[in-house]
Amino acid sequence: YDSYDTKSYGSNITLKNILLGIEKSETKSDELSNIKAINNFIKMIGFSHNVKSNIYTISISAIEPKFAKNVLENLIKGIDKQRSDFNTANTKKTRIFIEERVDETEKKLRVSEEALKVFRDRNRRIENSPALQLEVERLSREVSVLTSVFITLKQQLETTKIDEVKNSDYIIVVD
Repeated sequence: YDSYDTKSYGSNITLKNILLGIEKSETKSDELSNIKAINNFIKMIGFSHNVKSNIYTISISAIEPKFAKNVLENLIKGIDKQRSDFNTANTKKTRIFIEERVDETEKKLRVSEEALKVFRDRNRRIENSPALQLEVERLSREVSVLTSVFITLKQQLETTKIDEVKNSDYIIVVD
């Protein structure tokens, strides 16, 4: 719980105590007082969305303007942190999935390359055999496809790693 300074309640008072209208020395930790504090907080918040501009507006009505400003700033910080944590977790899941796919594809690629090498070693003179030419084309195509998949996954992995370290602000405070 963050603490706030107000003229009405004094300095260094928790938001919960302010929402419940109790003094600093008093503390209520029962579930009913938690629910009451949350309901009082929800009543303080105004929220709107302008569809044309796609701007969301959050406002707070409180006993003092400075207190309202501080609560709103902390609310915005909390929302931004939540969003950041969510994006970080999703990006991490994506990175782990891509890393697994890279490893899997690399193994398949090595097997396909080895199969093509073995086939070419065993069949040096394939010019006169359509069946052997077809087989070498099939093996080459498989290597080519797996190579493309491997390259794409490696590129996506690098992009995901970059996204993982990005920490851009999605919430821009206008006023």
